Amino acid sequence: MCIGLDAEYALSAVRADLRELNVSQVDLVLLHAPCAEDATNAKLWKGMEQALALNLTRAIGVSNYGKNQLGALLASATIKPAVNQCQMSMANQENEMLAYCAQEGIVFEAYEAMRACPFSNLAVKTIAARHGVGVSQVCLRWVLQRGAVFAVGLGTNVSTMPAYSQENLQLYGFELTTAEMATLDGTGKEIGSCAQGY
Repeated sequence: MCIGLDAEYALSAVRADLRELNVSQVDLVLLHAPCAEDATNAKLWKGMEQALALNLTRAIGVSNYGKNQLGALLASATIKPAVNQCQMSMANQENEMLAYCAQEGIVFEAYEAMRACPFSNLAVKTIAARHGVGVSQVCLRWVLQRGAVFAVGLGTNVSTMPAYSQENLQLYGFELTTAEMATLDGTGKEIGSCAQGY
């Protein structure tokens, strides 16, 4: 998939996305996944930097980059990625990459944060009840308190979307204790998918 890709390809892909969206600028553009060769990743990143310089996007980042791939990219980049988006949830944790991104000043963005939310776990249900919130809110609050942001949708059922939106907005109305965070950390396992590469 990455054969022959370069800066021009990345810049043209950003321009194509803008045409399709019928906008002149977006907030964030991500390289979806790393290529096997660091040199190719560096070329694609140069195209992303050009898109930023042309004001086609307000920020640029990567997705599914492992520590080694991100380190190689940082060594050649003029502009540091604003974001590294990786799979992370309470059940599938990304501790090493979270720490690395924090060290480098890169925002860790979790995707699939709700997919493995342990809705039937008694400890999680107890914590939710203690705060007067739903289990989904506990799962998302856990992501925030781990130092990440998240990309989460509202589903496809338009009748439930308003309620889900309201629940998401209430995430800032409570805080999990250190003991609760430790309990929640214990419900999952380290997957290290980003730490190992996509």
